[in-house]
Amino acid sequence: MVTCTSSGLTYTGITYYYGGISSAGSKTTQTVSYSGTAFNVYQTNVPGVGIAMGGTVTAHGKAGGPYPFPYYYYNNADGTNYNNGGSIIAALVKTGDITPGTMTGGTVAQAYALISSTLSGTLPPASIVGSPISITVNPVAITVLTCQTPDVSISMGTYKPADFPAVGSTTKSISFSPQLLNCPGGTAIPGTSAGLIHSVQYRIDASNGTVPGFSNVAALGGSPSAGGVGIQLYDSTGAVFEFGVYRTMAGFNSATGGNYSIPMSARYYRTGAVTAGPANSTMTMTVNYQ
Repeated sequence: MVTCTSSGLTYTGITYYYGGISSAGSKTTQTVSYSGTAFNVYQTNVPGVGIAMGGTVTAHGKAGGPYPFPYYYYNNADGTNYNNGGSIIAALVKTGDITPGTMTGGTVAQAYALISSTLSGTLPPASIVGSPISITVNPVAITVLTCQTPDVSISMGTYKPADFPAVGSTTKSISFSPQLLNCPGGTAIPGTSAGLIHSVQYRIDASNGTVPGFSNVAALGGSPSAGGVGIQLYDSTGAVFEFGVYRTMAGFNSATGGNYSIPMSARYYRTGAVTAGPANSTMTMTVNYQ
C-alpha cells in the first residue's frame, strides 16, 4: 500500500510493470485466462515454464481488476492523503516440453505511485512519486511428475521345433506385470489442471521391429538366433496386445498416487520354418503422463 499526498485537484493512482525475470523481451505468444481476463505469459529460464502476472488495484478507495501488466489505475483526489495499492496475481504456465531445473528468483514486477493533473484516456500523463516497490519471487524447483518403471525380465522357457506344429502355433503363456511405482499424488491447483497427474498412458514397442507379415509379433534379436518364431504379447483379457498403440492405465488415482501393475502375458509364436537357437527379444515401454 502506498500513501499519496495530493495538492489541489489531482489524480492519484498506481501502476505495475513487468521487470527482472519477466522482461518485455521474454513475452511469449501464449496467454492464460483468469476471472475472464487474458494475461500475458513470459518465459522463465526453465525450458517449457513461463510465468503469467497481473493484479488488482485500489486508488482512493476505488477498486479495479484483475488487470494484466502493465496497467495504470487512477482516481480523483482533492488535496489530502490517499492510500493506493493492490495485490499481485502470478502463476507458472507450461509453455512446452518441460526440462527439470530451478527457476531463477528475483524481481518479476515493480509498482509505482503516480500523480497526474489531468486524466486523458487510459494512459494519462503522470509523474512517478518516490521509489518503486519491487515484487520478487523465490527460486522455484521445477520437477516432472513421473512414476518409477523398473525393467522386467521374462524367462520364456525352452522348447523343441516339434512344439510348434504349424505357422500360428504358440507356446504356453508366461505371465508378467510391468510396474509403475511411487507415482506421486496431489491436489489440483484450484481453477487449473496443474498440480497432479490426471491419467497415465503406456505403450510397448518391439526394439527389433515385428516379423514381416505379422504386425503384432516381435522379431527376435541377437546372433545367433532361432528362426521361424517371434514373441507375441497379450493383455489381461487374453487379447493380443498391439505394439505402438497407447492404452490408458485403468484404476490410476491422481489424488493418492501409489504403486500399479499391468498384468500381461507373452508366448512364442511360429512364423515360418523353425530352426534352433536362442530366442530373445527386447521391448520398450513408453509412459505418457497427462
